[in-house]
Amino acid sequence: MCGRVKLSLQEEEELQEIIKNVEKNGYHYKQDDIFHSEEAAVLVNDGTNKVKARSMVWGFKLPPKKQLLINARSETVLEKPFFAHDFKENRCVFLATGFYEWDSNKQKVLFQNSTGKALYLAGFYKRFDDGNRSIILTTNANESVLAVHERMPLINELVRQTIASKVSSNCSSKRRKSH
Repeated sequence: MCGRVKLSLQEEEELQEIIKNVEKNGYHYKQDDIFHSEEAAVLVNDGTNKVKARSMVWGFKLPPKKQLLINARSETVLEKPFFAHDFKENRCVFLATGFYEWDSNKQKVLFQNSTGKALYLAGFYKRFDDGNRSIILTTNANESVLAVHERMPLINELVRQTIASKVSSNCSSKRRKSH
């Protein structure tokens, strides 16, 4: 269960470009920990098969008590009527440089990519009265997380590779233009 993510732009060229686009849309980058119920930077398909950087509140409101649901199990998401349509139609990717899980002693443990690169966490969003809200998909923990928790965010490696290649080619063309 992912209850907090970390977003740090220090020396993270991929994310710096994306956050600049999110800021153009009114999102103000928050340093370090992002808690559920706060705005998080996400990537969405804008309906024309173009990826747009946006900010959305993390967590679905659950009536009647207005509780927040922050994660959905990737293995069963299509079986749940509350999730199925939005999972199919409104996918998003959370931008992160790490995520936290809590161990059996209720101590938070930070997990980051061993290469120091960004993590792209799979999610989806739903329209509520107060706007779009997003949720992170979880999966069974891999070996590095399993000692701490049995679940973890679903990390989308394909998105990372695609973005890394686009940022790399954009930087190369900027360097070529400046000579």
